[in-house]
Amino acid sequence: MLPNTSIQIGHDRFPAASYHIWTATAHHHWSYFQDHIAAGFEQSTDEPACDDWSWPHPQSLTHFSYSTQFDREKGCQLFLFTTENPELIPVRALLYCDEPQDRSICDLFVLHVRYTLLQQAFHSQWQEHEQWLQGLRSLTSSLDVDVLLLHIMKNAMQAIPTVDRGFLMLYDAETNLLIPKASVGMGSQIYDFKAAIGEGITGKVFQAGVGRIFDREQAREAMKNIRPENMAHLIEASVADDVEFDQPIVMAVPVTMNEEQLGVMIVHQIKAKRQLTWQDLRRLQGLADLAAIAIYNAHLYTEQRRANEYLVKRSQIHEIFIQLSLEEADLGTITSTTCSMVGMPTALIDLTQNQWYPAQSEIETHFSSFSLFSSWERKCCPREVTLPTGDCYHLFPIAGGGITLGCFVVELLRPMEQLDMVVLEQAGAIVALEMINTHSRTELGYKKSFEFYNDLLLFREPADLVARAKEFGLFAKQPLFVVLIQMSNSLQNPKQKEACHRRLIAGLHTTLGSRSGLLFSFHEKITLVLHADSSLKQNHLLQKISTAIERWETEDTPVLQIGVGSLYPGLEHTAKSAEEANKSLTFLHNRNKPGMIRYEEIGINRLFLSQPPEEIERFINEILTPLRSSKAQASELEQTVKEYIAANRSTSLTAERLHIHPNTLYHRLRKIEEILHIDLDDPDDWLKLYLACHLSQTY
Repeated sequence: MLPNTSIQIGHDRFPAASYHIWTATAHHHWSYFQDHIAAGFEQSTDEPACDDWSWPHPQSLTHFSYSTQFDREKGCQLFLFTTENPELIPVRALLYCDEPQDRSICDLFVLHVRYTLLQQAFHSQWQEHEQWLQGLRSLTSSLDVDVLLLHIMKNAMQAIPTVDRGFLMLYDAETNLLIPKASVGMGSQIYDFKAAIGEGITGKVFQAGVGRIFDREQAREAMKNIRPENMAHLIEASVADDVEFDQPIVMAVPVTMNEEQLGVMIVHQIKAKRQLTWQDLRRLQGLADLAAIAIYNAHLYTEQRRANEYLVKRSQIHEIFIQLSLEEADLGTITSTTCSMVGMPTALIDLTQNQWYPAQSEIETHFSSFSLFSSWERKCCPREVTLPTGDCYHLFPIAGGGITLGCFVVELLRPMEQLDMVVLEQAGAIVALEMINTHSRTELGYKKSFEFYNDLLLFREPADLVARAKEFGLFAKQPLFVVLIQMSNSLQNPKQKEACHRRLIAGLHTTLGSRSGLLFSFHEKITLVLHADSSLKQNHLLQKISTAIERWETEDTPVLQIGVGSLYPGLEHTAKSAEEANKSLTFLHNRNKPGMIRYEEIGINRLFLSQPPEEIERFINEILTPLRSSKAQASELEQTVKEYIAANRSTSLTAERLHIHPNTLYHRLRKIEEILHIDLDDPDDWLKLYLACHLSQTY
């Protein structure tokens, strides 16, 4: 009750029109004070000049003392003193009166002025706190970070009324620059002012991470390293109505969140007002912290919104491909849907069938061979490639059982986005399922073909077999032959070996035609029963098979052994051609020799195909071991006899090939006869030696 009573007494005793008050600013300029709080009192809008009166000389004043004197000429009592709350401020006041006032009236008037200034200070603090609360409330007023930052800047200008303008800059990691995001009292050119770290006041405060007040001289010094174009933008944004640019007093603080520098908040004081204090700096730092919270909240909201949108779109993508799966869409439809959802040219290659979707596309033309995929298939991970044409592509593998079944190829017209990868993942899952289903159906077809092939080998019901043969592209009376293809065991991964099998079969189907005859894979062996009306036609088909294998082969594919049976007329001879193909395959296998061989090319070796390799090796050792002793090796007897056989027993040709004199050759031949206890002119002995040398070179 006491303060209210005192000020009411002061207002009754000292009407507003009966006195004037001036307070000193930070720059020692006297500012006229008007009481905006006291209700019912109106002061003159005319501001009297402080220098029109002869003020008392300053004395050594305490916080509670004052100096006063009476001005008879102007009829007023003049006062000089300082306030102590909320801060130390010099005060000049005058009271209109006809005669000098006694001590009690002077004390009462000074008390009234002190109280009025104190109330005004409290009112200003209340307004600043209200602006602070308004800043807190603004954090929930909008989720648009630009709107929030503008609100906070406006609150800063009201919470610190001694500043005139300001702006807020945020750090952009991509450009490594501070970019203006909100401004009050600045021209639009401020948004062209982009400062580097350490450049000007904003760059230095951001770099140091500590707020600071710059007087005019300090501000000029700090701004010396601003680039000319940036300085031009700053001056244009700071000058209005062609008024010459005046260096302001500057206060700047960092915008920080969890020790991460986000930006800088900066304000300018242009007009002469009270001096900026550490309380102002602290208040501005608090508002900068609000800005950091606003940025963080907006970032969280944006991230949450993006996450929600991502989940919704992911769900929609999933539903689209689930529907395609339920509709049993083919690979072409799945590929076209994927292309439209990604928004870039997209193709699919089925590596197990060597087939592209869509067929004959521009992408297929660029990827016409498997060489690009060979070393990458085992990795089963996406990658980007640049072709010699300069076109960039994203390769997304479709895996099943740890091997690459196929691949989406996307022409990169723009960088891949997260949702693009989701589309490819979802599409890849459906494609893999479709490929596995196709493989299962193919395996059933192979099993059916294998059963028919076994029936052909037995040929017990000719009429039924002839009727069934048409289903497999075979005809009763047309000549046929059998081809057997077997892979080496160089691939340890059975799934990878199976994929190679499927790819080779697809290549054979493509090269030979789908209705060229019986073609299936069973127990890691590919079987072909093909029609050929002549040896010339058979050679043509075998050349096609070789071409398909050449296209299939890469640095990672296993070695092939291919046995070819003879050409026979009619289905009833399938077993005979198949037996010859098996013997040809056995011939290659026993010698660990890759490639293709026809049964008729085996020659004399047919006689030994049924012999166990151990028996053949024992026979070779029985004949040639005596020639492999250290003494015999010194004379190169085994090499001599093999060259003698290769030269068809021509002594002159043999001596020439061995680079020895004919007499030396005769000496070696006699020595061979002595060691082996044979006569080279005896037909039986010669045949025995000839077979041993031949078998040692072929087995």
